[in-house]
Amino acid sequence: MEETPKEETKKPKIEWKSFLSWASFAWMALLVFIFDIVTKWVIQLTLKTDGSSVAVIKNFWYFTLTHNKFAAFGNWFNIDESNGGVVITIRIILILISWAMSGVILWYWGTRLNKKDKLMNAIMALLFAGAVGNLIDRTFYWSGTTGFDGVIDFMCFYLQGPTNNPFAIFNVADASLSIGIVMLIIVLLVRDIKKEKGQTAQEQKKEQLDNGSKDTDHK
Repeated sequence: MEETPKEETKKPKIEWKSFLSWASFAWMALLVFIFDIVTKWVIQLTLKTDGSSVAVIKNFWYFTLTHNKFAAFGNWFNIDESNGGVVITIRIILILISWAMSGVILWYWGTRLNKKDKLMNAIMALLFAGAVGNLIDRTFYWSGTTGFDGVIDFMCFYLQGPTNNPFAIFNVADASLSIGIVMLIIVLLVRDIKKEKGQTAQEQKKEQLDNGSKDTDHK
């Protein structure tokens, strides 16, 4: 007997047309990215000097211009900014991390994610926009080209009053990344719980059917 040739498994093609469609939420990433860039430069051109501040809601919400070179690294490790070699090295590492993160998000979003999964597509849009927004600052904003170094941050909230340290100083890209990460964790947890419940329900149903069939056989 001749063996029937096995059908070759076809790898899913990258459907860029679908990726760029309205349903993929690529438009959301573009809007968030543009909003991030515009707000940063409006603050930069208005306040101009690092540390300049204007109250939005007095004693609570301020626009405070800061230029963040090291993300959280500067606060965690008390980096000596007078050491030019260390500063440049850390910034290059952060730039590489930003490019890698943006590339991984885009690769997964464009090639692995089900385009019908609107919620996950929206989350990927937020993550990608946030990653690219800060990538631009880290890569291109240097004192030799723009007159300042690092990522433009300006959203400043004093949750315990202005006499205490602010909660954080961040930008639209940071907010987009944070919201996207929180949403991703919640969605994955909820879906995992639902999947486990569904599997448990199926197992219980199968067990009931097996028990029923055994009772019938005994009769």
